[in-house]
Amino acid sequence: FYTVAFNVVSQDKSELDQLKKAYLDIQNEHYEEAYPYFINMLKRYPKEPIYNYYVGRCLLFLEKDPGKSLNYLRLASVKEVPVDVYFYLGLAYLKKYRFKEALESFQWFEKSAGRKQIKDFNLSLYLSMAQNGIYLTKYIREPVVYQKKLWNLNEFYQSYFFENLEGNFKTKNEFFDEPNDSLNFISVLFVPQKLDNGDNIYFSAINEKRGDYDIYSITRLTDTTWSKPENLGDVINTPFDDNFPFMHSDGSTLYFASKGHYSMGGYDLYKSIRN
Repeated sequence: FYTVAFNVVSQDKSELDQLKKAYLDIQNEHYEEAYPYFINMLKRYPKEPIYNYYVGRCLLFLEKDPGKSLNYLRLASVKEVPVDVYFYLGLAYLKKYRFKEALESFQWFEKSAGRKQIKDFNLSLYLSMAQNGIYLTKYIREPVVYQKKLWNLNEFYQSYFFENLEGNFKTKNEFFDEPNDSLNFISVLFVPQKLDNGDNIYFSAINEKRGDYDIYSITRLTDTTWSKPENLGDVINTPFDDNFPFMHSDGSTLYFASKGHYSMGGYDLYKSIRN
């Protein structure tokens, strides 16, 4: 727990109530509610570090371009503000693929924060992402975009089309005839047109012990029955989200997305060939 000093000049009770609400909003990560108050205060006190810190933190999560938060967080980081400013600064650099600066910021946070904060912020994961990013972008190539389309998030899987691929994509809820869960996450699986007994279907689901997504398989037993789901184990699954599996038609090469393994942030793509 830490205290924060605000530049408050003869505020009445109403203004103090607004301050308290904005502070609680940002602590609860309600950035959209907190932002109007702090940007207004920053206009009144443009050099005040704490307002730069909170505005930068809000923008990091509200804006698509994380670069818009960098100037505010950089200014705040050299003043007396909460030490987690280094974490958010590192996160902004990470989202901009500026991995060296991200690593330096995370290391500053590691030096300044307490053990509980380091654990609560899952810092080891972000240090790993920055280090991985430095290595993986050493020989970076620019991708070529052939086409762009806008799709509804709940129907994005319908945009995939592969010639000579006999089958289609369905959501896990469609395939198992289950209602959507409260997590508001679309889990997609590929269903071949022709399914024989002994064939497998691969999908992702919540690992009840850890709370992250793992990849599972089920085996067709008869025309109407399936085996119980089997976790693919720690060669494929990590303590982080593993998702979107696709088994190649060769029956051995599994493609999937993961936030673990050697990720540099968010989902990266992997393949594993069954021995």
